Amino acid sequence: MISYVPNLTFGSSGGAAYRYNVKTGELTDISLDDNHPVGSVVSDPDDSDKLVATTCGLWYSQLWTEDDWENDQV
Repeated sequence: MISYVPNLTFGSSGGAAYRYNVKTGELTDISLDDNHPVGSVVSDPDDSDKLVATTCGLWYSQLWTEDDWENDQV
C-alpha cells in the first residue's frame, strides 16, 4: 500500500492510494472516489481482505455500530 498527500493544507488538496503487487510489479489505483487525501490504511487482523483508509487533513464525525463490519457498512 502506498498513500500520497500533496501539499497538506488541511483543506482536502487531493492525493492517492495505490495497491502494489510485489510479485508482478503491478500498481493499481485504489484512491477514494471523491479525491480526498489518504493518510493511512490498516487491515483487519482477522480478515486481510478488509481495509480501513483514513483521510488526512479532512475529517468527519463517524457513527458506527459494533456490528457494521458484519453488515458491510464500513
